[in-house]
Amino acid sequence: MKKANPHGRNWFQLYVMRDREISYGLTRRAAAAGFDTLFFTVDTPVAGARLRDKRNGFSIPPQLTLGTIVNAIPRPWWWIDFLTTPKLEFASLSTTGGTVGELLDAAMDPTISYDDLEVIRGMWPGKIVIKGVQNVEDAKKLIDLGVDGIVLSNHGGRQLDRAPIPFRLLPRWCARWARTPRSWSTPAS
Repeated sequence: MKKANPHGRNWFQLYVMRDREISYGLTRRAAAAGFDTLFFTVDTPVAGARLRDKRNGFSIPPQLTLGTIVNAIPRPWWWIDFLTTPKLEFASLSTTGGTVGELLDAAMDPTISYDDLEVIRGMWPGKIVIKGVQNVEDAKKLIDLGVDGIVLSNHGGRQLDRAPIPFRLLPRWCARWARTPRSWSTPAS
C-alpha cells in the first residue's frame, strides 16, 4: 500500500467476521502492507434488506437468470464483458454464493464486543478508529480503551435503517462532550 500512496495516510476498513481468524488475518495483512490506521467498523452486525438485489437476482458470484438474460439481449457488449472477464472473487473469502445480504449475514458477527477490540489492538501497530458508534456512553468507553478516533454512524441507514441518525446524535454528543472531564473530551488527532 505504501507504494501506491507513499506520502499519505493509508486506512484499512475492518469488519469483524464470525470466523475471527479471517479478521485477524486481514489485520495482519493490512499492517504488513503499510496501512497506518485501522478503520474498525461495528455498524454492520447484520445485512440490510437489499430488496433491489433480491428483486434483480444479484448474487456473488453473478449468476445467469432468466431476468438477466432478458436484460442482456439488447446489450451485446454485456455478453462480451461477461464471457471475457475473470470470475468475480474476494481475496478474503474463498467461497461465496447468494445475495450480498446473505453473504454478509453468513460472514458478519453481530456479537462483536469490547473483547474483540482488545484482541485487534494487541495485533495492530497503528491508530484505530471505531466506525459505527451510536451513543455517548460507548464513545466514552472506547476513548478510555485508547482508540484514536470515533465515527458516529449507522452505515448510512442502509444496514441499520432503524438505528439513530448520526446527525441527530451529534447535539447530545457535543453537550456531553462539553461537560465531561478532559481525560476523554479532546479529540484524537
